[in-house]
Order: sequence, then structure tokens, then C-alpha cells
Amino acid sequence: MTQQTKLKTLSGPSGHWLFGSLRERNANAIRFFSKCFADYGDFFRVRFLYVPVFVVARPDLVKEVLFDRPNEFIRKRVFDDLSKLLGRGLLTTEGDKWRKHRRLAQPAFHMKSINGFFEVMVRATESMISDWEQGLNRDASLRDISDDFMKLTLQIVSESLFGFDTQKDSRKIGDAVSYILPQIFYHLEGIPLLKDLPNKRNREFARRLRELNDIIFAIIEERRAKKTENHDLLGMLMSAVDEEDTKGQGLSNKDLRDEVMTMFMAGHETTANGLAWTIHALAAHPEIEGKLRDEVARVVGDGPLKLEHLRELTFTRQIFEESLRLYPPIWAMPRTSLKTTTLGGVLIPKEAVVSVNPFLLHRNPKVFKDPLKFDPDRFSPERRKSIGRFDYIPFGAGPHTCIGSQFALMEAQVILALTYRRYRLEVPAEEPAVQPLATITLRPEPAIRRHISRLN
Repeated sequence: MTQQTKLKTLSGPSGHWLFGSLRERNANAIRFFSKCFADYGDFFRVRFLYVPVFVVARPDLVKEVLFDRPNEFIRKRVFDDLSKLLGRGLLTTEGDKWRKHRRLAQPAFHMKSINGFFEVMVRATESMISDWEQGLNRDASLRDISDDFMKLTLQIVSESLFGFDTQKDSRKIGDAVSYILPQIFYHLEGIPLLKDLPNKRNREFARRLRELNDIIFAIIEERRAKKTENHDLLGMLMSAVDEEDTKGQGLSNKDLRDEVMTMFMAGHETTANGLAWTIHALAAHPEIEGKLRDEVARVVGDGPLKLEHLRELTFTRQIFEESLRLYPPIWAMPRTSLKTTTLGGVLIPKEAVVSVNPFLLHRNPKVFKDPLKFDPDRFSPERRKSIGRFDYIPFGAGPHTCIGSQFALMEAQVILALTYRRYRLEVPAEEPAVQPLATITLRPEPAIRRHISRLN
């Protein structure tokens, strides 16, 4: 008996003879993959046009794909398209270039460095709260929380990247990034001929991208000329030297631009959506919301939030971690097989897509008990020990684990603590049911809206 006849046959939907399951995925990706998970289990096969896709939602195979065999299952297809927009940064590179960039960027994301951005996070959140107060003074209590958090996380990542010497450019940067990021999904998923046409939409996208590039390159060149030391993320990246490089070279201006663009994308929309989903989950669990307020009152009291408070705001962090379990902003992690191989006893053809799916993994009843229940105590010190390394992967796993995970967790603690210590966030009457919308990130659809009112 040959090796091939011993291999397992993987189940999945047959789909249309030409399109496969493309139409079902495009109609509602989360509904489609969830139905496949219910029908075929935590390892199944689908087809989109001519591309076979093997969907993984079990920890042992997650470990194989992301940790044991990252050089066999590489970031291609989606990431090649992303590189045309973001450049060759940590998110879109492989091999030696990725390893060099990771070594150079890693010190900027050590906890000691991240702690230096605490005041940026507090100041930006207080600015958002000031806007809320102005609205309350005008009897305008209804807020688009999703939009507020998008603007807030953009402000935090902008100030963390560039510090305070770019106020003249901050509005231009904000406007350009706010326009560009939603358009990226269109450019990734759009029909190739249409997304390359010189129509109004594509010309505007190109103009905004060019404008943002000009601003970023101007800031880099100005700093190179001044030769001053800056303690923001860009300054740390500019001063980083690769000790494994015999020439002691750092990052070029183009490399720096690419990493800045990557950080805008990775550090902006993902955290904002994670926070919006947290607000959504808390509205359905007033007892958990009450415990959050009690913890903040006990730890922070009436004084200002301080860095040392964060280590005591454990339940606040657990709430965000549990929200990331149920609603992981990066809901799918596609990889491409470099060669014909096997995975879990199944033949994987060369150029096939193997897609690790955190959304399904985190809702797998073999992995988490009562997986659909919102239970922040899963992440208590006692129960956290039972969560396997590859059971919970909101920030990925293996060598490509998100470099900014601790930054995002600190940011979420700050924002949740400062908002819930002062305000009630109440669901508007007749608010439509919120569903997860799978773009590059997992967005709430429609956007999360809340009536804001002062606690006291």
C-alpha cells in the first residue's frame, strides 16, 4: 500500500464546480466557517475558485503550522498583496530580512520601553473623555464607540511612534491612515482588474498613500539631519543596530517607513476592535461590569491612574483577554504550503492555503469548557494554568507572534479603567443585533453605539 492511500481524506463542503465556496464566504465569512466547523469538525477543507484551503482549529495542528514548521507554511498570498501597500515590514516579510527587522525592533517592545508610553495612553484617553464631556454638556450622550476607539488608538499609536514633535502633521497623518486602512481590504479582496483601474476611488487611495509616505519620510529625514535622540518608537528603531550584522547596520529610511506603516495597521484597528467587542460583551454581563468598576475603585480610588496600578488591575485585564478569546481581532492566520506535504495525516498540496482560525479555535468545546460563555475568570491566575500554549492565540504563536502584544494589553487596561470608573455605557433602545464582520480584522457590525452618562 502506498503512502498516499494511507492518508486521511478531509471532509468539507463541495461547493460550486467553478467558484467552490467563494460566494458563501464572501456573503458572511464567520457564518460560513462556523457552519463548516459544526458540520466537519476542527480540521476541514474548503475551496475558493482553484485554491484549496485547509482550515485548522485544534491546538496540536496550530503548533505544527505556526511553531514547529513555520518555514514550510509561510505567509504568502494575502501578505504579498499587503506588502504592495505596507512595504516589507515585520508583517509581510520572511527569512533573513524578517529576522533582522525583528531583532532590531524587539527592544522597543520590551516592557521597560512600553512602560514609557503609559502617559501617552492616559493623556489620549483623557482627551477622548473630554470630548464625551463636551457632548454631555450639550445633552448629546449617544456616542459611536467603535469610531471613538478607532480615533483613540490611532492617536496613541501616532504619539507613540512620533512623540510630540509632529503636531503640525498629526491631523494629516490621522486623516490619511483613517482613509487608507479600510481601503486595504478592498484592494486585497477586490477583482484584480477593477482595483488597478485609474478610477476615482483608486486615485484617491494612491494620493492618500503618497501623502502619508511623504510625511513619514520627511520626519525620518529631519531626524537624520538633526541627529537628536528621540525616545518614541521611531527614535528607538532609528537608533537600533543589528549586532549580528558585521557592518553594524540599522534600518534604512525605506525600512523605517515600512515598519511605521505596519505599526499603524497592526497597532490601530486591532486594538480598537478588541475594545469595541469588550464594550459589547460587558453590556450583556452587568455583574462583570460591576466587578470591573469595583476593582478600579479599590485600586485607583479618586486619584490619577498610575503605572503601578496596572499590575493590580488583574480583573480588568482578564476581561480584555476573554474578549479577545471570543472575538479575536485577527480571526484567521493564512499560510501557504511551500511544498507538497502532510498535516494531521492529510495530504497538503504545494501552494495550498493552510489557515489557522483563532475564532473557531477559541470556540472549540474540546479546548474551552462552555466556549460561548463570556467568563473572564478563565484567565485568573489559578485557571490560566490549564490553558495550553496553543489553545489561545489572539496574538499568534511561534516566531511571528505579535511583537506589540504587551503594548495592546496595557493600552486596553488604561482605556477600560479610565472609562468605566466614571461612566455608564448603556445600549440604545432598539439597537440592532451586532454580528462579527470578517474583514482583515473582526469588526462589530453595525458599529457599537452607547449612551454615555456620568456615574456620580
